[in-house]
Amino acid sequence: MTDPLAVRLTRELVKAAQLLGRAEPDAMLRLADDFGIGGYVRRQQRGDPATVESGAAELMRRLQDRLLLDAAAEVSQGLGALTIPHFFAKGVALLHRVYRLGDRELADIDLYVHRSAARLAVQTLEELGFRAIPLALQSGPAALRPGVVLAREGYSEAQGVTLDVHWGIEPVDRLLPRANTGHHAALVVYHLVHHDLLHVRGLLDLALLWRDLEPEDLSALSELARALGVERALRALALVLARDLGLPRPESIGPPASDWRGRRLTRLLVLHRWLAWAGAAGEREPGEITPRRVGRRLLLLDAAWRAALVLGDVLAPPRAHLRWRWPDAESDVAAWGRHLRSAARKALPR
Repeated sequence: MTDPLAVRLTRELVKAAQLLGRAEPDAMLRLADDFGIGGYVRRQQRGDPATVESGAAELMRRLQDRLLLDAAAEVSQGLGALTIPHFFAKGVALLHRVYRLGDRELADIDLYVHRSAARLAVQTLEELGFRAIPLALQSGPAALRPGVVLAREGYSEAQGVTLDVHWGIEPVDRLLPRANTGHHAALVVYHLVHHDLLHVRGLLDLALLWRDLEPEDLSALSELARALGVERALRALALVLARDLGLPRPESIGPPASDWRGRRLTRLLVLHRWLAWAGAAGEREPGEITPRRVGRRLLLLDAAWRAALVLGDVLAPPRAHLRWRWPDAESDVAAWGRHLRSAARKALPR
C-alpha cells in the first residue's frame, strides 16, 4: 500500500475496530465493508486489482457498478434529448474519477434536476421504466420532500436500479424532509451533515476529491458550504482530513469554530473514535430521530439559534409527516401522541 491517504485510513480503521472490541479475523476489513468502502481498502492493500484473482463478491460489486453507470448514461441521454439540465452526484459521479469499479458501495444513483423541470424529468424517467417506490418507503410525504425515489426492476434483484431524484435539498436545520429549495465537495459535506456523520463513505468521497481541489475550487467550496449552512462542518472536516489523513489544510477554509459546540465537535471527530461510534450505530439509526442524531446535528449547525428548528421536528413535526408516519392513527392528535411516545422511548436509557 503506497497511497498515504489509504495508509492513514487503514490505521484509523484498525483503531476503531479495537475500540469496538471486534476480534474476528480481518476485523478492520469487515468494518470497512460495513461503511461501504471495503473494496477501496482491499484494492489499496494489494495493488491493482487487474493483477490479482477477484472473488465472486468483488466481481458482483463491479458488475453492479457497471450496471449503474450504464443506467446513468441512459438517463442522461433521455433527459438530454429534451434539454433538461441535470447532473449526478456522489457515488456514480465519482466512478472513474476517484474510485474504480467495486471500490465503494453504490446503493443508488443521485440525480439532480431543476425544480421547474422536475415534472417533465420524472415523466421522462417513467418512460425509461422507472416507477416511484411505495410512499411508506420514501423519505417523507410528497408535500415535504424535495425529490422522489424511483426504481426499475431488472431480470434479477442485482440488476435492479434505484434512482434518487432531487429538485432541491433538505435543510440541515431540520430533521424531517422539507421541500426547500455546485460544488461537488460541498454537496458531499452537506450529505455528511444531513446524515449526521453516519454516512462514513462520504468522508472518503470528500478526502479523494480534496486532493484535486484548486485554489478557486476551495473558494467556491467555502461559499457554497456557507450557503448550504454547513460551513462549521466543513471547517471541522478540514481538520480531520489534515490531522488524521495527512491532506493539506488550506488557509482559505479557516479553523474549526472555537466555541463550546466547535470544541465538542472537534473532540467527536477524532477519526478512529468517529469510525467506532459510527460502526456501533444500529442499522435503523440513520433513518430514525434519536438523541445521538439530534445531539450531533446541534453541534453541526452553523447558527446555534437554528437548534429550535431541529427540536421543533422532535416535539412537533409537521402534520403531513405525522399522517405519513402513522397513517392508521385516528386523528392528528393521536398521531402526535404516538410520535411523542416513540421519541420518549428512544430518549430513555436502555
